[in-house]
Amino acid sequence: MSQYAPRAYQFTYDKAGVRDDLERCKQEDRYAYGRIFVLLEQLLGDPADCERFITEGWQDNQIEDVTAIRSLLDERIDGVRTKLWDVRAWRLLFICDLPGRRAGLVAIMHRSQNYEDDHELWDRIRNAVQRFGFGRY
Repeated sequence: MSQYAPRAYQFTYDKAGVRDDLERCKQEDRYAYGRIFVLLEQLLGDPADCERFITEGWQDNQIEDVTAIRSLLDERIDGVRTKLWDVRAWRLLFICDLPGRRAGLVAIMHRSQNYEDDHELWDRIRNAVQRFGFGRY
């Protein structure tokens, strides 16, 4: 009988979009920018850690809440919104390929932004799904 550990997650991100989001974050909230930048570096260095950032309902000392984005689910895209305890004004939006054990950060948004009505963001997410090669469930 063969015993094996599940394959670790792979992590990617929408480089142009996230770069622009980080720049906006830096202008508005330098503390949040620093925390999110370090988190991005952490996920790039150890993508196995990304599983907790995309697991719906997950909470720990860093993550306040992970919630499915229902409007993405309506388009058969697996996506979540992750809130962090120490940068409560900002949200991280991830898309997921759970069978392939892959996650992609597609946006960093201020809580005042309504991502549900942001058509430019939805186009960015749809394009990322294709670029990353994530399937729709």
